[in-house]
Amino acid sequence: MQLHQQSNFLTKEECKFFIDFHNNNFFKLPELFKEIHRDTEVIHYSKLIREDIFNYVYCKIAYFIQSINKNYYPNYVQIVKWPNQASQPEHKDFDYHPFTSIIYLNDDYDGGETFVEDKVIKKETGKIVGFTGANLAHGVNKINNGTRFTIPVWYKDIYGSK
Repeated sequence: MQLHQQSNFLTKEECKFFIDFHNNNFFKLPELFKEIHRDTEVIHYSKLIREDIFNYVYCKIAYFIQSINKNYYPNYVQIVKWPNQASQPEHKDFDYHPFTSIIYLNDDYDGGETFVEDKVIKKETGKIVGFTGANLAHGVNKINNGTRFTIPVWYKDIYGSK
């Protein structure tokens, strides 16, 4: 199993911007831009890409995946607020998303660790972790205290799924 990790992918200030954006705008955004998925509040990032910081971070994400596989590109990007007690059971992503990454926007909560197969990922504000989500079972442990914010990204292959 290969995990791609990079600390300080986003600065603490950039992470704070996205947390504040979510907290201040989730209920103001049109329904097309957001959804409630299980217990989480999801903002569909791709619909906001016209704004400078959103475009800048999208380009960083695209550059990140290009360093791993030149045939991959970001397909879905979200900003997700995970409330206290939320979790995600073990699963694999759809096969048309061969690669997955998660950017941690904060680390001031208890529990809520991402696990990939038998490896638990150490949460760290601004860190990105990527893996073959369509092949590797992964999930999120229950958040015991606090609120978790992430930017998950699912990538596609320009030549289709393999």
